[in-house]
Amino acid sequence: MNSSIPQNPYSKLELMSIKGLIQDIDPQIWVDELDDLIDIRQKAFDGSIPLSMQNYSNFDLCEFQKCVFDQVNRQGLRMTSSKLNTCTISESNFKYSNLQFSKLDISAFSSSFDFSDFSNTVIENSLIKGCSFSESLFLRANMESTVFVACEFAGASFDHTRMMECDFSQANLDYSEFISPNLDNVILPYSSILHLLRGLGDILRCENVKIKEGTSNRIISVIDYKEEVRLLLPYFYNRRDYIAITNIYLLLGEQKKAYQSVIDCLRYACKQRNFRTIRYICQIASFAQLFTYSQLRDFFNAINGLVNVNELSFAEYNSYFQELGIARRLLVDQPYDNSIMEISIKTNIAKNDYNKLSRIYEMVDDIIRENSGTSQFTTTIRYNSPPELLVAITDQLPTLILIFASLRLIFLQTTDYIQQVQKVMLQHREIKAMDLDIRLKELQLRNEQKLKNNVTESGIILFNDISSVSYLLKANSQLPHDMRRY
Repeated sequence: MNSSIPQNPYSKLELMSIKGLIQDIDPQIWVDELDDLIDIRQKAFDGSIPLSMQNYSNFDLCEFQKCVFDQVNRQGLRMTSSKLNTCTISESNFKYSNLQFSKLDISAFSSSFDFSDFSNTVIENSLIKGCSFSESLFLRANMESTVFVACEFAGASFDHTRMMECDFSQANLDYSEFISPNLDNVILPYSSILHLLRGLGDILRCENVKIKEGTSNRIISVIDYKEEVRLLLPYFYNRRDYIAITNIYLLLGEQKKAYQSVIDCLRYACKQRNFRTIRYICQIASFAQLFTYSQLRDFFNAINGLVNVNELSFAEYNSYFQELGIARRLLVDQPYDNSIMEISIKTNIAKNDYNKLSRIYEMVDDIIRENSGTSQFTTTIRYNSPPELLVAITDQLPTLILIFASLRLIFLQTTDYIQQVQKVMLQHREIKAMDLDIRLKELQLRNEQKLKNNVTESGIILFNDISSVSYLLKANSQLPHDMRRY
């Protein structure tokens, strides 16, 4: 498929014929040569930016000095590898923006950055007030000497984020997550961090972190905080704040009480028809990785059994089924934030050759179980001509890699995927940290005899019975691009 930018099917004359109408609608939105404004690269701006560029342009490797973005509606902005030096952003909409690898020294007020990507971005010497960062990603971001006041971070992910000399005490971190954080001299909000989806234990293991509630002058250490929140359980029970209660019990390692708190939360949320809370408590339960598969299924069954859909309004009915689908993914289909690998095994056999088809099915089952005793998987046979097996597996990424390598080794007698993973391990520390090298070598040795057996078992399965083995990987971790599909 052609990936080039579509061209305007109308002539320049036809475009100019409506210029007057456009200017009557809004004198500021007419642009004569839009193509010249779409992608701006390696340009410096000092003090001001043309309004047409604010409305239409994307920026790469640009520098902005003391520029003002006021009431800019620029949803989907791309401003990558750029520098904003002493810039002001006010009452603007930058939802769904890409700000990767940029450096921000800003004053931002009453603006929205929801669903935006701040991966590898530096935010320093900034005051950010009344802004929203819901569902935004801060992967390997670096925050220094920055204050957040009355900011919202619901659904935001601080993934391997480094924070130094930052103050979040007046921000709302409810329903955000911290993954492997690096915090140094950071102040966090007292009650809000009890509503994190994950990472409470990680941030409290950072020694140079202080806890403070809003505008209060009282600041305590993480050691005092861990001792103190235990005493607040009666208060949270009185408020029926079961998310805080669950996080406290998980922090204290009291798994049985945490289990009951999740059940209580689901009961209360369903009774109040506050179905959004179902999502949050299911995320906490799944991400904690402390509950068994059976207990996670108990939570899902509770959601199913606590609501009479015949009593719901139309809006409540839609909300309930939306959250029920998310709960199923978190608790049943993809628990523990595992990855999903969808494998396609295309055959060359006749669709009525049930002996070979059954043998292939059994071998797939054996290979998966041999590499993992806990993988959840389904195998579907498409009776095309020839048949195709579709296998959906949920597990940790290293296990999925081993399963796929084994499938290609057995069915195609090739180590190409193993070589590809070994190559990736040299370039990506996250994959190298999985310690796959030794396991892949063991896999090759273990399967040598199987390869010989399959060659000699004529009439059961031969290598030319399989035409391809491929996958599409849906990983929750940051995956190298060349491993997303094979």
